Amino acid sequence: LEVALSLGPLQQSLLAIASSQQSPPALRRRCIEAHASGLTTLVAAAAIGSNPSATGALGVALEALPSWLAVHAALCTGCEGWSDQDKIACAFVAVRALTTLSRFNSLREVLSGCIEGVLRPASLLVQHIEGGYTQAIIASDDAGASDDEDAGPAQLVAQVMELLQAMLMGKELRPLLKSRVKSLLQLLVPFMRVTEAQCKAWREDPNEFLAHEEDDRVRGAAVRLSGEYLVGELLSHLKRESGRAL
Repeated sequence: LEVALSLGPLQQSLLAIASSQQSPPALRRRCIEAHASGLTTLVAAAAIGSNPSATGALGVALEALPSWLAVHAALCTGCEGWSDQDKIACAFVAVRALTTLSRFNSLREVLSGCIEGVLRPASLLVQHIEGGYTQAIIASDDAGASDDEDAGPAQLVAQVMELLQAMLMGKELRPLLKSRVKSLLQLLVPFMRVTEAQCKAWREDPNEFLAHEEDDRVRGAAVRLSGEYLVGELLSHLKRESGRAL
């Protein structure tokens, strides 16, 4: 908590580093992670109500949250000269941090006015990588290498799906998705196809494939399974539009 309380005095410096295009991508990712971690701790401490300083610090952090979300959007957009790996890794960290923040009721009102600015460039990046993903992962046997990456294309797509699920859970954020279900499904369904590596695993040993599939289900690791959960949440929270879109 003491570290989180220091977020206020350090926030402007941290935000300046995260915002600067001169900062290396890895450093900007660390700033996003540090901010999200500190804000999460402040929200939890303020909810308990045992530390008045946490409540005050949370108020200051909320005022700065739109500026931080602009950094999230910038990381999803990327910079000229960044490698594809850096672009995907930065977008993944930005979307993952936003997913965490969107689960807190006390942050959703502020997020509702800014979250689209992050979701838009993240969706454009997902759209951009679909062709390469199809060729390298869906249509080719990569021996499961894509599943072992820490922040690769598969992880980014799964994280976007998780963000959408978190938005559906909040009444403040859910309306932002109401008119976009069809376009979101058109964007994400291509990533939910069975891959060539999965087909090979099934042909070699169906029982082993099913065991691995269940393990992925528990860990929420596979893009296809993340998509399955997303479709379920869409049908639960936006039933009419989702039914038409499907």
